[in-house]
Amino acid sequence: MSEIEFAVIGAVIASDVLTTSWFTAALHKKLAMKIQPFASLFLAGGRALLMLAGIFLGMLMQLTLGQYSFASAMSLLVIVGIKLCLDAINYNVDEKVILIDNIRTALLLSAAGGIVAFLTGLAIGTAGGPMLLPVISVFFATLFLVIAGIKAGEHYGFKPSVKYAGLLSGIVIACFGVIHLVLQFI
Repeated sequence: MSEIEFAVIGAVIASDVLTTSWFTAALHKKLAMKIQPFASLFLAGGRALLMLAGIFLGMLMQLTLGQYSFASAMSLLVIVGIKLCLDAINYNVDEKVILIDNIRTALLLSAAGGIVAFLTGLAIGTAGGPMLLPVISVFFATLFLVIAGIKAGEHYGFKPSVKYAGLLSGIVIACFGVIHLVLQFI
C-alpha cells in the first residue's frame, strides 16, 4: 500500500464523527446551550493519539506475525469497515447523542470514538505503514468534520439521514482491506 492510501484511510475513518457532532450540536441548540469550543480539539486529538498508539502496537505485532502481518492487517481493516457499516445502520440517536458540557464528557466521547482509530492504527502498523501521515490526516479530517457537523447541526437541526455518513467510511475501509488482501494472494 502506498502512503497516500494510508493517509486516505486515516481521513476516511473520521467521517463517523460528522454524525455525532451534528446531532450533538442540534441537541445543544434545542436546549439553548452553546457547545464547548474545546470539544472539537479533544475529539480530533483523542483520535489521533489513539491511532498513534495503535500504530506503535501494530509495529510490535508486525515483528511477531512475520510473513502473516500484511494479511492480518488487511483482515483487521475489513473487520473495522464492517463494524463502521453496522454502526451506521444501527445508529440510534437516543443512545448516541450527549451533551458535551465539561472536559470529562469530551474526553470520554473522544475515547469511545477513538476505538476505531486505534484498530485502524493497529492495522496500519501491522502492515508496515507510515506513522505520522495517517495520524495527521485523522486529526485534521476529524477536526474539520466536527466543526462542519457542529455548524450544520446548529443550522439544520436533527436530520435522520446524516446517520449514514459512517456507512460510506465503512464501505471504503472494507474495500481497501479486501482489495489489498486479494492482491497479496494473487
